[in-house]
Amino acid sequence: MDKWVTKKISDIGKVVGGATPSTKDDNNYGGDISWITPKDLASYQDRYISHGERNITRKGFDSCSTVMLPKGSVLFSSRAPIGYVAIAAKDMCTNQGFKSVIPNETIDSLFLYYLLRFNAQYIAAQGSGTTFPEVSAKTMASIEISLPESLETQKRIAHVLDSIDSKIECNRKTNDNLQEQAFLHFNKLLQGKEEDTYLSDYVCLNPKRQLPKGKIARCIDMSKLSTSGTFPSGWEYKGYNGGMKFCNGDTILARITPCLENGKTALINFLDSDEVAFGSTEYIVLSPKIAYVSPGFVYCLSRYTPFIDYAVKNMNGSSGRQRVS
Repeated sequence: MDKWVTKKISDIGKVVGGATPSTKDDNNYGGDISWITPKDLASYQDRYISHGERNITRKGFDSCSTVMLPKGSVLFSSRAPIGYVAIAAKDMCTNQGFKSVIPNETIDSLFLYYLLRFNAQYIAAQGSGTTFPEVSAKTMASIEISLPESLETQKRIAHVLDSIDSKIECNRKTNDNLQEQAFLHFNKLLQGKEEDTYLSDYVCLNPKRQLPKGKIARCIDMSKLSTSGTFPSGWEYKGYNGGMKFCNGDTILARITPCLENGKTALINFLDSDEVAFGSTEYIVLSPKIAYVSPGFVYCLSRYTPFIDYAVKNMNGSSGRQRVS
């Protein structure tokens, strides 16, 4: 039997942070150095990442304390939120929202990726801070994890998990393609329609669902909602202590910036009969109101560009915390 050992993260790699070049100097941005922020991983579902929304220049890199991560390093977001994980597909750097790990010769990079994903909640629980929790480099380095001592065993385990994820990615791309075709058809159906109607004529907004306080139920976090896919990427079971409640046939739509603009939406159709799940208070729940309105129609409507644009234009609240009612 392969021997498993307990080690600190500092035993299997070097923990490094990042930094942000001054945004007041345009010459720091638009270069050829990949620079990743937690926002870049918010809806990212692949294992490897090669670039983010913005690149930085050599001048920008030299102007701050960010560190160049070699290809194969594992990025781990350490704040706002904690727990996004990805593998560097090329040399790159990050902002200060990461405590990434440059693996040494004792651990396989892909296995380290799955190890950090598996331990993400535990690592997040070690964070501290008043405004929002953050995992420091010292804390990250001291985290203890169990792993096979044999590098070959690590690679075999990582290969199995990688094969499963590859199949999931293939299915997701197929689903995205089918969804795109459905939206094209949906748009054609709505083109030329000039009748004024109200959403409330066809949809119940935030319908009442029964879920007793403390009852263990499926909880779908905002981070599990895709900006393009139809269904959430996962859930966890926890005691209900507040939040929006929903059941099969409902669509959940993020109502807060930037999640609304980014299209964080999901169709719920995988719960058991009569099961009620819950999630963020920043969801709007949409449920078909009349028999000839299907859940699929409501979901497509929630992703319809004019619908989203109207909602965004009617957001209110302070900057950075705007939401639609």
